[in-house]
Amino acid sequence: MRHYLGILLLLLFAQNPVFADTMETNSVVVYSSATVTVEESGVHSATIDPDTGALSSSLSLDFAITANSDINNVLVRSVISDADLSQHSAFTTPSVSTSTSQCFCFVFTNDDCKPEVSSINNCKLSSCSASSNPDSIAYQGTITINNSGSISFVPNSGEGYFSCEVKEGSTNLNLQISTTPKPGTYDLLTALDEPGDYQVTIYLDNLP
Repeated sequence: MRHYLGILLLLLFAQNPVFADTMETNSVVVYSSATVTVEESGVHSATIDPDTGALSSSLSLDFAITANSDINNVLVRSVISDADLSQHSAFTTPSVSTSTSQCFCFVFTNDDCKPEVSSINNCKLSSCSASSNPDSIAYQGTITINNSGSISFVPNSGEGYFSCEVKEGSTNLNLQISTTPKPGTYDLLTALDEPGDYQVTIYLDNLP
């Protein structure tokens, strides 16, 4: 899937009349907005082991960003839905530092049997209880950026997202999701997670 963002090129050409024995200077001024292209790739699906909750393979998402200037505050957002079809962020992390790499936890929700918001919120706690988060499973992950960029997490009252500084040139923004579920979010003995497709949507926002 490719994301192409608008390119704006404004060409202003001003020419003054020329008279004998008079020299005039003609100027051409070109104004160009930031130009950005994004190509997305990665491993987007896996199977959940019903005994352990482990994924059959790690998941990954790569955004290959090419920009003709530095871009501030590119946002990485995630969306999951609850039983009332209200949308929530899937991200949670205790760190709000700025760096080139950040760890996070990531909540997947059952698209066939959507969970209550309390279930989603329980998965975001530092200590979770599988009996309190049916149809929601969390996994740990890492987000990294290269090309001298930086990443910081914005908590946003529990609906957090990542804010990225993207430098001019070619940048790789990568998310890796581990195969092991976050403790307390999957338990075979509790057996409250219904079969179904557990999903999350990730996208870039605030691009020029």
